[in-house]
Amino acid sequence: MPHQAHWFFAAPVVFLLLVGCAHRPDRALKVSPVAELPSEVAVIPTQVPAPVFPPALSTSLAPTPLGPTELGPASAKAAEGMEVRFVVTTQSAYADLFSRTLDNIVPDYVETKEVYRGQRVSIVPLIRNYRLNADGCADVVLELETRRPDGTLEGEVLKVSLWEGPVVGLGLILYPKTNVNFWTEANDAPGPYTLIARVTDQVAKESREFTHTLVMRDYTPPPLPADFSPALWYSTYYTNPTPELALPALTALYWSQPADRRQANMAPMLGFYDQVLLDNPWLLPIFSERLAKADTDEAYVLSLVLGFHLRGIQNAPGGIDEATWTRLAEFRAHDWELDAETVISESGQLDALWGRFFANGGYGPIRSLLGLLANYSDLGAGERWRQVRAGGTNPVIPTDIPPEVRREQLLRSTVWALRNNSRQHPLLQAYLNWTLRFGRMPLAQKMFLTRILSVETPAAGATVAAPVATP
Repeated sequence: MPHQAHWFFAAPVVFLLLVGCAHRPDRALKVSPVAELPSEVAVIPTQVPAPVFPPALSTSLAPTPLGPTELGPASAKAAEGMEVRFVVTTQSAYADLFSRTLDNIVPDYVETKEVYRGQRVSIVPLIRNYRLNADGCADVVLELETRRPDGTLEGEVLKVSLWEGPVVGLGLILYPKTNVNFWTEANDAPGPYTLIARVTDQVAKESREFTHTLVMRDYTPPPLPADFSPALWYSTYYTNPTPELALPALTALYWSQPADRRQANMAPMLGFYDQVLLDNPWLLPIFSERLAKADTDEAYVLSLVLGFHLRGIQNAPGGIDEATWTRLAEFRAHDWELDAETVISESGQLDALWGRFFANGGYGPIRSLLGLLANYSDLGAGERWRQVRAGGTNPVIPTDIPPEVRREQLLRSTVWALRNNSRQHPLLQAYLNWTLRFGRMPLAQKMFLTRILSVETPAAGATVAAPVATP
């Protein structure tokens, strides 16, 4: 089962996620079950200020910063040789955990030991104490081979550049410029797959070798634990993803809500499951197969989730047969009003964004929510409208809520949720601190963030309660 890996790097050290210095292929290169993929480029909605990409402080176990003489390849520390943190994880937001946080309150990466057929695993080497050449450039490569359960080599050895080019500061932890993933396909045998990785500093002419075993198995829905809490599972999923429980947990999550809230509070659950299925496309045919056999109640919830996930798609994706595609036609065509890709104008869009955050801990939903702080100029619109309606002096009083009043309502809801959830989720607080320090935001919006973060928050490691927007 997955377990939490601990940081081996010493006290807070500045590290940087730079872009454009390493080769990024235009398309995925399949090399047996190991593949090299281009790093994802974040899409920032036009109404949301684009954040900058500055140095961030590493998470660490030690409280004392390194001194100036301890940073960089030329130091005595570097003489000890290259250090590598080799991470194998199913966390899809692993890059955000590294690059969008300042404080050492970030959840550890969760190392993966078991995977299901088709499930994608990310391989993330983080390198420190490398050498620079005379031009101030580092050159670090990864060679990776895969051994099948029978011990034979699967395909060719994959060789990729993790970093090639200048380093802008001493002591930076090199984050790989190329994504390397592992997954199995339909004809691959179940059992243990051994990843043998060699990270080489080509300037220093030294290497570090790592071996990691992944046990691949075919998926069957497991029973839920006897003490399973749907709300707790939902609100802490991003700290230790368990996609194998997504199917059996769906109906438990839905029926755990009071009857009078099930329909009104669907947005967080739909956003959550949409993100889970995006991160785990191997689950889509499993959900589809279950729909064909489900009773009326379960079929309804599955249809909601699958219909929302498949909205706007013109043709059935892989894993969805024609019968299921047709059965979901009404759900797919429903006007959900929950998409955050458009201008946010409904509270359901806010709830769906929170669901996405709890699904993988990514920064993207928080960035979209922070875009609503631009509505600060609408503060007071609701009170002014109320006074006009109460006074009755205006012969033409609109019966519909004015747009500026709706925008103020969304702003207040967003600020309230950010404040309360940041008190319960250290990762969210870290994202807000990062945005406050480096985000390209007008002063008034930063003042809102300052007020949100001024609320006392628990220390790292504190118990995480259920979220504000519990589905």
